[in-house]
Amino acid sequence: MIKRENRSDFIEQILSKCPSLLLQTNAKGQTPLHVAARYGHSAIVKLLIKSCAKARDGDLEKLEMDQVTAGREMLRITDQESNTALHVAAEYGDVETVEGLLKLEDPDFLYSANTNQETPPYIAARSGDAGVLSILLKKSKSTAHGGPHGRTVLHAAAMGEDEEATRIILQKEGNLTKEGDEDGRTPLHYAAHLGCISVVEELLKWDVSAAYIGDTKRGMTLLEQSQQQQVICSRTK
Repeated sequence: MIKRENRSDFIEQILSKCPSLLLQTNAKGQTPLHVAARYGHSAIVKLLIKSCAKARDGDLEKLEMDQVTAGREMLRITDQESNTALHVAAEYGDVETVEGLLKLEDPDFLYSANTNQETPPYIAARSGDAGVLSILLKKSKSTAHGGPHGRTVLHAAAMGEDEEATRIILQKEGNLTKEGDEDGRTPLHYAAHLGCISVVEELLKWDVSAAYIGDTKRGMTLLEQSQQQQVICSRTK
């Protein structure tokens, strides 16, 4: 087995002889960058991005690309489920790897959604990784942070009953408290339904007016939803 400290040197030697391997994909359509991101190999992630600029003789099928252009090209390659390496890193939660991927990316670049309609910030919030989520929201100016069924990253935090993630998101995107999903349900609706008092309090602390927003499916506000739950609980006692 190759020792961790020698792994980067070994990969660098391979790429120097066959740089086309940078874009070689496996059965899932994943490049070496996807795989490195999945396993949290931050040093290898940085090496792969750096090596991308050194490719010559058409190995990347694009000649005369500078380091930034070449690196961003590789960062945006998607696998069969439309995941970039950043999607994968957000899922598996390695802060240093995420930082390495974002270092070269355009801060204004809009995150793409994968086949599950999830963006990297949404994945991080769903996975309960506040550290990765904080970096994604801090390092990028992108407003693309949605998920399936019209949900936002704040919905994901509320559904995960994650108070810390909720607080981080509110500090960056406080306007999301009023955003409803396809059924008009706000993050507050989900937090209340799950009985997560800490998240409910965090959301109301930021914007108490969200309590008066009704969903489009039942037309119920947070107060009406709470009253209904109390009635149901009393009848089951």
